[in-house]
Amino acid sequence: MKKPRTLADLIKDPRVSDYSDERYPKECSEGLWLYLAPGWVGEHGGGCGTVHEMTVAECCEALGEARYDPEGWYGSCFTPQMSRPLLPGG
Repeated sequence: MKKPRTLADLIKDPRVSDYSDERYPKECSEGLWLYLAPGWVGEHGGGCGTVHEMTVAECCEALGEARYDPEGWYGSCFTPQMSRPLLPGG
């Protein structure tokens, strides 16, 4: 998979299902949030389904460390009592 280098690359990456750009100059900046596609977990966030960094470069690096881990994704998003959706094969 080609390593993303720009915000446009991040948005188009198949591991990313949605994003939020919360970088505000001269205000309280929350950085960039990447919401990973079902089954993908980020290493930086403790194995959750998001990547949250302050810059595009940091997001690119963090997304490169994301891994396809359906069990980890289920564990971060669902309680044991909830039904689990089927995921793509990765």
